[in-house]
Amino acid sequence: MPLEKSIKVACMKALRERGALVYKNHGGPMGVRGIPDLVVHANGRTIYIEIKQPGEKPTEIQESEHRKLVAAGIPVCVCTSKEDAEAAFDRYLAGDPHNPGGAIVEAIRAGRYNARVGAFKMGGKGK
Repeated sequence: MPLEKSIKVACMKALRERGALVYKNHGGPMGVRGIPDLVVHANGRTIYIEIKQPGEKPTEIQESEHRKLVAAGIPVCVCTSKEDAEAAFDRYLAGDPHNPGGAIVEAIRAGRYNARVGAFKMGGKGK
């Protein structure tokens, strides 16, 4: 199983190659606990991406921060691979900036929306 760090590096590279501005949130005493790993900007939009190893889930603290971001209107995605991050980019940043809600409807239909958190699992059912 790939390390979370290697997944994060691959995601950052892939998103930058697609033209996104990507920032990594660093933990530590001066940071906010639970903030997603990556902040991604493109086409006047922003998404936050939490990187996890396949099969891993966000912690309670992370889920709490995800809910705060979603309540502020910022999409949060939980990705377990470079392909997941690319799908997040395609769904939230590359499309019509006037219809970001279409991604929510699509995710609900496909079983990838966690209503309790307000976050999206990019890998599909069971991931």
